[in-house]
Amino acid sequence: MRGRVKRKGNGGYFSTARCPVLIFLFVVAGLTAQEGGGIRKAAMSALLGEDAVIGKQWAVFIAIDRYREWPQLTNRVRDARELCSILKENYVIDEVIELYDGEATAENIRRMFAELLVKVRPGDSVCLFYLGHGFTDRLSNTGFWIPVNGGIDPWGQTAWLNNTQIWNYISALKALHVLMISDTGFSHAGLSQAVLSEYQNSGREHWSRQTGEYYRNIYRKPSLQVMTCAAESDAAGFIQDIKRTLLGFKGSCLEPADILYRLKADTVRPAPFFFRSSQYQDGGGFLFFKGAISLLPDVNAGIAGSLGGRMIGSASDVSYIPGKTGAEEQEAPRQIEALPEEIVEAEEPQSIPQVNDQEPPASQANGGERLKIKVDLKDFVELPGGLFMMGSPGYEKFRGNDEAQRPIQVKGFYIGKYEVRQKEYTAVMGNNPSRFKGPELPVEQVSWYDALEYCNRLSIKEGLTPAYTINGAAVSWNRDADGYRLPTEAEWEYACRAGTSSAYSIVIKNNKQYANYNGKGPVNAGSFPPNAWGIYDMHGNVWEWCWDIYGPYNLAAQNNPDGASAGNFRIERGGSWSNGINDLRSANRAYHDPTGSGAYLGFRVIRPAP
Repeated sequence: MRGRVKRKGNGGYFSTARCPVLIFLFVVAGLTAQEGGGIRKAAMSALLGEDAVIGKQWAVFIAIDRYREWPQLTNRVRDARELCSILKENYVIDEVIELYDGEATAENIRRMFAELLVKVRPGDSVCLFYLGHGFTDRLSNTGFWIPVNGGIDPWGQTAWLNNTQIWNYISALKALHVLMISDTGFSHAGLSQAVLSEYQNSGREHWSRQTGEYYRNIYRKPSLQVMTCAAESDAAGFIQDIKRTLLGFKGSCLEPADILYRLKADTVRPAPFFFRSSQYQDGGGFLFFKGAISLLPDVNAGIAGSLGGRMIGSASDVSYIPGKTGAEEQEAPRQIEALPEEIVEAEEPQSIPQVNDQEPPASQANGGERLKIKVDLKDFVELPGGLFMMGSPGYEKFRGNDEAQRPIQVKGFYIGKYEVRQKEYTAVMGNNPSRFKGPELPVEQVSWYDALEYCNRLSIKEGLTPAYTINGAAVSWNRDADGYRLPTEAEWEYACRAGTSSAYSIVIKNNKQYANYNGKGPVNAGSFPPNAWGIYDMHGNVWEWCWDIYGPYNLAAQNNPDGASAGNFRIERGGSWSNGINDLRSANRAYHDPTGSGAYLGFRVIRPAP
């Protein structure tokens, strides 16, 4: 029928050592910073390239000295405050959240993660410190964070946060890079075997000898890294070494391998462990950006001169106050429930940015949220451009090995509310190739070339410039044309997700009242509720042709990508009436010979926004 690339996951004892733990999480990607945005963006763009996504960076600190049942610690809160000051004064930080001592309960930590999952956007950066007790269950090879209200009985704890839960939280962040640094060995227990592989240090001689191109290459490839101390006590001075490394760095960008190199050079202390996630592309990594402009020799030095050596980062402190009653705080717990592997229902959608005051009916499938959108064309919706995370997270059930996540920016465009119906196709093309006949049914049994020809003829009929030049099997796309065309794969997924990051953008789990799948044929377009952006049948009914040649994703952050440069197959998206629920996922990819067709395969058209 069609070619698809699919799918595909010792005895001991309890160690009751009362060990302090530091977890450091930092995510680097980017939109535009809010505080000091112009200065910072100019300098960072000079370093990373003008097309780099430069965004807001968050710093989160959790530190506990005064435990309720565990032995008291000393200087954990002080160390967190000092680390916070070092980052704010020397590196690019925009927002700070702090949970200290009595505020650092299990409930507040979970709420904090839920808040980050809601507020952090694909281009943002997040750094998180945890300084407190840790625990290792060596029977199950599992590590834990111990919050301030955690008890000491290892057999009856609900307040402890195990590393699988923590992993799910940080994996669900819409982030380009994640770095986690632990002060004891607990945090990699179980994780290193399950999802991480050991990182081999390249033996770098000195951090100052790298070029701007070196850091640009690192920045554009997503990563998730974990660094852990080899000792079970803070006597090794791991935190102090990290402070000194951050303070002593003189260059523009500091990467974890630089920290690792400096710590390994200290023969008095055990060398830390460093792992990277096998879910991400080799060569990518987290970067600490210095706050003061100190551009590398091969970077545009004129930027630094014109800015007079001013700071490119600024910190805006935001203290996290437990017990908030705002709408965001009330909605946060729903995000926690979306983390397990069996996710199949939609998360809270992101509203389309307001264009005018016209309000369409609320989406029945997404909690009745009302959106303000502009509809200039009959049966089309205008989508302003935006940034989103394309692909699927590592924990998503049924995900394919070709769905690695990366941040994507798309321009605004008009998209059809419905798949092209037979009445429309017949009016333009003069024939109806469909197996299942009906004017309101989506047209099917159309090849990729048929879809392009339809776009051109409709454009000519309406006095628009055709998007495609078709010469036999050779096709070229005029990107300046104002006529109709197929969506790119990125545009299709952006429209399908409607601001969500879950597996489906509508409620769909084993519930056929929301999508047509595992059926006997297509149904009339618009028979099921639309997604939150007012677009129908993005999940199921018929597969939809996209412009792109099928191939592996470029894992760098990109603007308006349009697929692989060469290949024999074209992308189809969305699943169909003949498929199971797993093929309906927002990130699911399939491909087909562009000359082929089937009763399960149709298309949807878009137009460039003016």
